[in-house]
Amino acid sequence: MMHYLELFLRDILPFHMFFSVQILAAELMFVLPLKKRGSRLKLPLFCLLYLIICWFHPTLGNRFVRVFCIFLESMLVLYAAVDLPMDSVLFIGIASYAIQNMAFQTGCIFMALLPLQSLVMGYVISGIVFVILYVLGYDLFVRRFPAGGKVFIQKKVYYALTIITLAFVFVRSIMLGEGASVSERIFTVLSILVVLILQFETLRRSEIEEENAIIVHLLAQEQTRQKMLMENAELINMKSHDLKYHIDKYKQENNLEAHAGFFREVEDAVNIYDRIARTGSSALDAVLSEKFLYCEAKGIVISYLIDAAVIAFLDPSDIYSLFGNALDNAIESVLKEKEENRLISVNVRMVKECPNIVIDNYCSHLPELKNGLPVTTKEEGMHGYGLRSIRYIVQKYGGSMQIGLSGHLFTLTLLFPPVIPVSQEN
Repeated sequence: MMHYLELFLRDILPFHMFFSVQILAAELMFVLPLKKRGSRLKLPLFCLLYLIICWFHPTLGNRFVRVFCIFLESMLVLYAAVDLPMDSVLFIGIASYAIQNMAFQTGCIFMALLPLQSLVMGYVISGIVFVILYVLGYDLFVRRFPAGGKVFIQKKVYYALTIITLAFVFVRSIMLGEGASVSERIFTVLSILVVLILQFETLRRSEIEEENAIIVHLLAQEQTRQKMLMENAELINMKSHDLKYHIDKYKQENNLEAHAGFFREVEDAVNIYDRIARTGSSALDAVLSEKFLYCEAKGIVISYLIDAAVIAFLDPSDIYSLFGNALDNAIESVLKEKEENRLISVNVRMVKECPNIVIDNYCSHLPELKNGLPVTTKEEGMHGYGLRSIRYIVQKYGGSMQIGLSGHLFTLTLLFPPVIPVSQEN
C-alpha cells in the first residue's frame, strides 16, 4: 500500500498540484464567510474546475511561470464566485500567497532537519506543518480581515504593498531553489512574516483612519441636524407669534374674513403634523419627522412607502444614522434644484427575502462615480462623505450599498442578507 502511494506521489500526481491546493486553501480561509455571487454552489464548482485545469496545466516556459499563472487563476476564481471588488481580491491573493510560501518554507526546514524514511513520510510531515501554519495564519492575520470583505487603503500604499509582497515572495522562491540551506529558509520565513505584519498593520491603520473620518463626518452631520432643528424651532416660534397677534386682532375687530388667509396658513402648518410618518419604528419616525418639518419649509416633497418590520433587525441608533445621513445627502442635493424638482422618495421593503432600502432624489447634475462613491469637492459636497458612513453601517450587517445614476435620478440602494424572523429564532 505504501509503495503504491509513493508511486502515485512521485510519478502520477503533478507536483504543482500541491501549490494549487495550498494557495486555494489559504484564499478560502478569507472568503468562506463572505457573501457569494449568485448561487452558493458557484464557489465549490469554480474551485473544482480550477483544480481540474491545474492538473493539466501546461508548463508555459518554466515551472515558475506556471506557478504564477496558477496563482492568478486562483484569484480569478475568487473574483468570479465571491462578491468582492478587485482590490480586496488582490489583497487576499497576496496575503494567501505569503502564508502559503511561509508554510512551504517551514515544511522544507522540518523535512531537512528530520530523518525521513520515505517520500510519503516527508509529505505527512509537510502536511502537518501546513495545517499548523495555516491555523496560526488564520488566528494572526485572517481574522483581522474586514468582515465585509472591503479594504480601505490608499491606492499608492496599496499597490506598493502588493508589489513588495509579490516581488519578495516570488523572487525569493526563485532565488532559493530546491538546494537552499536551512538558514536561508529560516531567513525567508522571518522575512515573509515581517511582510505579512506590515500588510495587515497597514490595513488596520487604514481602517482606523476610515472610522475616524466617519466619526468626524457624523459629528458634522449632527451639527447640520441641530441647525435644522433650530430652523424648525424658529419657524414654529414665528408662527406662534403671528398666531397670537392675529388672535388679538381678531378679538379687537371680530372680523374673521380679514384674517382668513392667515388662518389657512396656520391650518397648513398644523397639517404638517398630520403628514408625519408613523411607520412602527420610533427611530425611523423621529428621523422622518425631523426631515419632514425641514423639507416643508424648503419646498421639498418626500414620498415614502415603508414596511418598518423589514428593518426591525437594525439597531435604532443605526436606523437614525443611516436614514439621517441618506436624507441629509438627498436634501443637500435637491436644494440646488428648482422648487418643482425638489423630490425625494423612500422605499423600504423585502426583496426576495432580503431587506431592501431604496432612497432616490432628483439630480440634474449627476456626479461622477469612483470606487462606487461620488467624486465630490469641498465646494460641491453633493451626496458628500455621508455615503461612507452609510456603507460602514450596511457592511456591519453584511449588506451591500449600490448607487444608481439614471436620467435625472440619483438612487441609493441598500441590500441586506436574509433575516431570520424572531419567531423562527425562538
